[in-house]
Amino acid sequence: MSNVLLSLVHELKLRWLPGVTIPTLTYPSGLLVKVALIAAVCDLPAIRKLIGYASHSAEMFCSFCYLPQSRNQDLDHAAWSVRTIKGHKAESKAWKSATTHTERKELFKAFGVRWSILNELSYWDPTKFTVEIVLELKDKKPVEYDVPVNEDYFDGDHYEQLREDERYYATTNNSGINLHSLQDALMEIDKDIQAINDSSEDPCVFSSKDLSKIRWVIKHTQIPSWLNRPSPIFGDASAGK
Repeated sequence: MSNVLLSLVHELKLRWLPGVTIPTLTYPSGLLVKVALIAAVCDLPAIRKLIGYASHSAEMFCSFCYLPQSRNQDLDHAAWSVRTIKGHKAESKAWKSATTHTERKELFKAFGVRWSILNELSYWDPTKFTVEIVLELKDKKPVEYDVPVNEDYFDGDHYEQLREDERYYATTNNSGINLHSLQDALMEIDKDIQAINDSSEDPCVFSSKDLSKIRWVIKHTQIPSWLNRPSPIFGDASAGK
């Protein structure tokens, strides 16, 4: 990952010190502008590659503390030793300075940190500047997390048994409400909810004629040579997302 970020880090270092002087209407002689990488927003696997942390299956699996895998059932977070920028720099520099593969392997196993070229940014603090992205969870289906998609508010068989038992009880309460009618109405509402939830298939957005038109436009549109042309079979399952 460091070799991929090399050019970016080089530019960021120049944009921070000395910065860039840009002439403006208010400052014709130039306004000093500094650019810094403040936050790296990505998911956990990307954080590990970007910062140089170990994977989730390693003994030192956490990118925020030193809790080892063997103690991952310890929920007393007050007892966890939190990672700091001072410790991160020392551990990553030790890994970089190691002269043998075995030494690096032992250091990585002990601290769960490799050297990252982002450490060359004087202001960079991976313990504070990395943000785990969670918005993608909204696209996950509830069933993937063992959460039922629909809640069955009323069990039909149980409801019929209750109705059978209620033949021997009064059908109205002190307020004069007919309980049987109320229960029937609730059951009808539940059926309507279930019918809506069961229709999980999304409606078709494009007709065959629409898709043919889109594919024709894709095929005959002139685009710059450095851009990739969209799939000529747009809308087909084999074309992917």
